[in-house]
Amino acid sequence: MRQGGEAFRLGGDEFAVLLPEQTEEEALSTAASIVDRLRGMKLEFTERVTVSAGVATYPVQGVGREELIRLADSALYWAKEHGKTRVHPYRPEVVELADLKKLARGADRAARNEAAESPARATR
Repeated sequence: MRQGGEAFRLGGDEFAVLLPEQTEEEALSTAASIVDRLRGMKLEFTERVTVSAGVATYPVQGVGREELIRLADSALYWAKEHGKTRVHPYRPEVVELADLKKLARGADRAARNEAAESPARATR
């Protein structure tokens, strides 16, 4: 990382980049640069590749590793839902709605609904 950060794989097709000492503005600029460089790559296969990024900053938005990953992941989900190949910062008012939509669209929606209804049945 020329920007002085460290990149690592979270799992599947998700990666994280730690950018110590960068402000949100600097992190957004770095993320946009990464997205642009990856979008411009010539790949051997024909399938279109999209790259999106979510940004969460320490200590303004989160202080723990898991919290920062969750917030950045929520911002990433928003970026994917709104056109892909973009960068979006964490914003509570936008991301909470995205989290709810993500849960509603999950493959195991019926199981989640049943789990949510179980406590209600137990109190009847």
